[in-house]
Amino acid sequence: MRKVWLIAKTILIEAVRRKEIYVVALISALLILFVGVFRFFGISSLHKFFREVSLTVMNWATMIIVILLAARQLPREFEARTIYPLLAKPVSRLHFLVGKLVGTLLAAAIAYVVFMGAFFIGELQIGVPLKWWTFLQMIYLRFVALAILGALTLMLSTLMTHSATLTVAFLFFVFSEQITSFIRVYYYEDVGEWMRRLLVVLNYVVPQLALGDLTIKVVHDWPPVPAWVLGFWTVDAAVFVAVFFAVGFLMFRRREI
Repeated sequence: MRKVWLIAKTILIEAVRRKEIYVVALISALLILFVGVFRFFGISSLHKFFREVSLTVMNWATMIIVILLAARQLPREFEARTIYPLLAKPVSRLHFLVGKLVGTLLAAAIAYVVFMGAFFIGELQIGVPLKWWTFLQMIYLRFVALAILGALTLMLSTLMTHSATLTVAFLFFVFSEQITSFIRVYYYEDVGEWMRRLLVVLNYVVPQLALGDLTIKVVHDWPPVPAWVLGFWTVDAAVFVAVFFAVGFLMFRRREI
């Protein structure tokens, strides 16, 4: 664990130096000002709008941070040649990759905490209570989705260039947010048998990040989802993370250093 933490800590330091966290803090401050405008005009009844905008921005920003951090880890290490002394020490390639993934998620968590600070300040100004269990479930499932995206991006970085990794990861992120609606709409339309089978395959082999997004439930104060739903999504996400990480590790292990 110490080896993993040492690798993860370097990513946290890098994230601070490269200003991603500062960008998140700036956006958070703008959200606070946004709420201040509402209170100035006495439009406190628009708390649902504030929650939806704030939580959506938070979710998208942390996803973007995960992609940016995970995509550049291996290319940067090889370009700066810092990977050679690291792996020359008693640090295995497995520890190295696990540390990179853990560090990426920790950096995203720090950014998310900054966002939460701004969000709670806005909530205090609005004065409308949250459904706390639903809110905590939303946070948990968001980090489950971040783990999937981080593992996928790290895997892609072992297969292609930095630019290609960013492109594919961002396309996946955007596509995964829409695929659930796409399957739901077109599966029951008058489509051919081959298209219906393709939709079934997509339903099972492509992670659907939108399924774990409870933002709307938080916005409209809906009750929390059942425990079995959380358990199912956790197991489903763990399978995707394990597959993506295993493929990335196998490709990284085959690479000559």
